[in-house]
Amino acid sequence: MPLLRRAGRVLRSLAAALGLAALIAGLSFLVAFPLWYFSARSRAGFTAAVCSLLGAGLAALIVFSLRRAARQAGGFGALARRRILPALRTAGVVLACLGALYAIALAIVRIVR
Repeated sequence: MPLLRRAGRVLRSLAAALGLAALIAGLSFLVAFPLWYFSARSRAGFTAAVCSLLGAGLAALIVFSLRRAARQAGGFGALARRRILPALRTAGVVLACLGALYAIALAIVRIVR
């Protein structure tokens, strides 16, 4: 009798695993087939849709990250003063330096010509 119980448990867990695998396969098909069909019919539309979804996902990640960081810093004003403004200042200085280097290189190329 204990052998039959163990066999029943094994078969039950095997059936659950197979059912879960079938569910995952079905959901994957429901996601992948329309994407494939859309990409095969309209390449430009598919590219625009994928790029817009990617942009929306990145924007959502940034917003969630900023909200969490603002909550930990004690508000968005404190976060802006401590982290965001110094980072923007550094980025501005780096971009200004790169712009100056580009202008110098462009001037040298025009002078040499």
